[in-house]
Amino acid sequence: MKTSELHYLRKQFRRENSLLRFQDVYSVYINGDTREILSTQYSPFLMLEEDMQRLLLKNAKKILTGKIDVKIFAKEFNDEFAGDGCYASDILGNILGAKKEDFVKQCNTLVQKLLKAYIYDKSMAVCFARATLYRKDGSVDFVFCTLNKAETPKEQLVYNADQGVFEYRPYTEPIVKMTAPLEGFMYPLFEDDSGNRSKILYYSSKSNKVNNTFIVNVLNCRLTLTAKQEKDYFHEILNELVGGKIKPVELYRVYDNIMRRFESEEDEDYRTLSPSVLKTVLEESDLTLAKDIEEVYSAVLGRTDYRFKVKNIVPDLSKKSISLGNSDTEINIKPDYLENVHQVQMDDGDIYLLIRLNENVSANGFNIDIEPVQELLK
Repeated sequence: MKTSELHYLRKQFRRENSLLRFQDVYSVYINGDTREILSTQYSPFLMLEEDMQRLLLKNAKKILTGKIDVKIFAKEFNDEFAGDGCYASDILGNILGAKKEDFVKQCNTLVQKLLKAYIYDKSMAVCFARATLYRKDGSVDFVFCTLNKAETPKEQLVYNADQGVFEYRPYTEPIVKMTAPLEGFMYPLFEDDSGNRSKILYYSSKSNKVNNTFIVNVLNCRLTLTAKQEKDYFHEILNELVGGKIKPVELYRVYDNIMRRFESEEDEDYRTLSPSVLKTVLEESDLTLAKDIEEVYSAVLGRTDYRFKVKNIVPDLSKKSISLGNSDTEINIKPDYLENVHQVQMDDGDIYLLIRLNENVSANGFNIDIEPVQELLK
């Protein structure tokens, strides 16, 4: 899924918009302690009050909010689950064109799968909504699903403006956090301006943290790495390949050579780095491989054909996206300034970080005084 397609979908979530039309909504309330379904409710979308419609639109839009591979993930169905009779791909496909009774029935089947894999510590409202996106070349049907926590608010002291007095107000009814879904999904994935029914969009409210149990056992999808996991694994692989040490300027050459490889590809969402290309990049950066690249990939990732998304592993070359530091200090600089950074060791064994500067530096608004190097090394 392209970032531009994600932005396009977000813009459609307006109640007055005729291009995205919601048809019906089905909600299920689950008790977190007993895992029992306490309530279900079906309603045509247009029969709901305007405020409720807007709230549901905000709720559904939320699962399209965030960065790809950080909070939003394109997941492929795992056909290994196809024979169990409750394959999520089949259920969701049936939901799209089902009439009311079958729509509710298929939603309940998914809810039953959720109950078997329930790992939440709170009661939950599961909200399903069907919608159609109308385009010049046709239309795309979607089903949105969100999982929203329900919490009982604490007792409060409130001010009664009509009577001019303070009142004690105990709260006993749980409040469903409809503007902050814990997780959710949209099916099918909106990709290449159409609905890809072999994939699903999964949303997590926590950056770089996904619910693997929900993804595998409820959605029956394959697990993929988050942006942070890709970055961490790439750094581990690179560290093994260069023998555990690398000069700052060499690190910049690696990043720069990777980006040069993909200059002709305008869409960054589809830039991926294969092991063979990484090997070529390291050689072009004048680095000698300390280990066989396939062995390193196999040891770190368990496979030798993994392709990293470039946007997840290369820092933003236009920002201070490189962090240098240890337990005592941390410095952020632009990647292209790494050629001016050196870690040096003096004859007495002391280690220094040497940075050539283009201008004086300041700390908390104070200009730092310039001191002769010879005086410091006495």
